[in-house]
Amino acid sequence: MEEKNIPSADNMDSDRLIPIELMYLSMIRGWADDTKTDFAGKSVERAEALLRRMKQRVGLEPNVKLWTIVLEGWCKRAGIVRGAMTRAEALLSEMEANGENDEKKSFRPNVLTYTSFIGGLARSKENDKARRAEAILD
Repeated sequence: MEEKNIPSADNMDSDRLIPIELMYLSMIRGWADDTKTDFAGKSVERAEALLRRMKQRVGLEPNVKLWTIVLEGWCKRAGIVRGAMTRAEALLSEMEANGENDEKKSFRPNVLTYTSFIGGLARSKENDKARRAEAILD
């Protein structure tokens, strides 16, 4: 399939995904969920890289579901991988900033995004993360 023949996500129902989106979803979820053997964060780094390449290579903007999967992947590694919550917080900040300009609201963080982030903060061994979780709740 040539990239220029891929249908636009704007022309589709929000509940339906085109095959290329399903492929990205499966791959991103697989890398992000690989917590049993990923003690250095390499798998979730691959998921994040794939998320960022999605727009560059096939011209599709990843939706909040894909961003949340990657954010949750970092959160699952809190307390195990150094800097995992820093990466998750950077993703959340990026989502919030981009979500403000998103007219369709497909990029804004949702309840699951914030719940995943707060769960990661709870697992984190860093001292200042409790204050951050409380700020998110407020």
